[in-house]
Amino acid sequence: MEIKNRTDIKNFIVDIEKKFDILQWKVNDIHLWPLIRIELYFALIKSIENDDLIISVPNKSFSTKQKKIKYNLIFRIKRQLKHTYEKSQIYLKLKKATKNLRKKETVFVSEKMYRSEINGIYYNKFFDPLIADKTEKSFLFWEYGEILENFSNQNAIIDFIKVNSLYKRYLYLIFNKNKIDVFLEGYESLWDYITTNNPNLSSDSLTKEAISRQALIFHQAFQTANYLLKKVQPKKVFILWYYGFPGFAISAAANKLNIKTIEMQHGPQTDLHLAYANWTKIPDAGFDMLPRNYWCWNRSSAETIEKWSNSNPLYNIEINGNPWHSFEINIKNISENYVLYCMQPIPVSITQLIFPALINTIKNSEKKWYIRFHPRQKDEEIQEIINIIEESNISHKVNFDDANRITLPQLIKNCSFHITHFSGCALEAFILKKKTIFINEIGLHSFPEIFKNKFAYYIDYNDKNFEEKFRKIEDQINT
Repeated sequence: MEIKNRTDIKNFIVDIEKKFDILQWKVNDIHLWPLIRIELYFALIKSIENDDLIISVPNKSFSTKQKKIKYNLIFRIKRQLKHTYEKSQIYLKLKKATKNLRKKETVFVSEKMYRSEINGIYYNKFFDPLIADKTEKSFLFWEYGEILENFSNQNAIIDFIKVNSLYKRYLYLIFNKNKIDVFLEGYESLWDYITTNNPNLSSDSLTKEAISRQALIFHQAFQTANYLLKKVQPKKVFILWYYGFPGFAISAAANKLNIKTIEMQHGPQTDLHLAYANWTKIPDAGFDMLPRNYWCWNRSSAETIEKWSNSNPLYNIEINGNPWHSFEINIKNISENYVLYCMQPIPVSITQLIFPALINTIKNSEKKWYIRFHPRQKDEEIQEIINIIEESNISHKVNFDDANRITLPQLIKNCSFHITHFSGCALEAFILKKKTIFINEIGLHSFPEIFKNKFAYYIDYNDKNFEEKFRKIEDQINT
């Protein structure tokens, strides 16, 4: 089948679940299909939207080559002494990296992109509100990205990536070999099917060899999570972005230990997002990589998961809202009349984000434009956008500073309306009763509930009459 859009991607992957025995592929006793499915999902998006995407695990290689060494007595003694020294050093580093490790009721799994800076402190947008209202009192943070000194709850943070690297080395020094079996019998047939139906797919992350490597990376993180969880003994684990690295591994380890796993919604959960939608073949005991519980912001997000989870009592969905919207912050309200434009990283290009018709629209606007960058946008991309705005002589109409300093809920609450390609900020705007103008067809298909409730409009960024149509919609919103 020819894949042209994300609906086609969904149908293609669902069709695979019908045609192939996806439950036979495992690393030890853990099913690999969730990892393969997400890898395929993003690879197909990349193939039709022409850019790089974050995939589920880092692309690291494993070398199977071994040097031939002459084993004489002196060498063996030196080797043993070196081995003992390395083991002690790794152990000390591991102890230092886990100095904040202690028994707690809750583990929060997150990274920097889910934090927002307020008065010099980076707060976690989803978990700090739970701490502030005393919902969670005994907790640890397992961070899997950059960690800054001005993160909130600094004394409760564990650097999971650092611990994972040290624990991997520690296991090797202790046991020398770490038994991991990867079962991918018949996977070549799936790979042939994928490439035959998608000749434009250039991803090398889905070959049998690549999946084997990713299975090994996953399993190492799984062992690290298992080690940490046994020490902390939490009652529940909250995860942001379960389908990335190391979310899959932590979810699987917690599920194996019968610890409650909760995926905290962080963006849209639509019928086209295959981390949340259209799981058609699930083992009776569930996929270990998938969280068992889902904290959803609203009814439509919950329904996406309920469509496949209702048939399995393992999974539970609760609609508890977005915690960030209720977080008390000490920042004065904005009195300026402005449009909020929430940008996106890949796969949306800079020329799609800032295009001539939009520049003219901003230039002729009576309102200020607050342009907010996405946490995953790179510094050079941000600078290029700023340069385009300056070269277009509309800097006086654009506010970058406040748009990226003030929290998103506050920006949404005070804006006239919101514009985006298909950012999940549209869902937050809808919850906060603000209207969104989508300028990308993906937004049109991804947020049916918002359109149904008449809180959304659509103009394609390529529309020849973009500025004229934008003004008409703006007039409708303002009346």
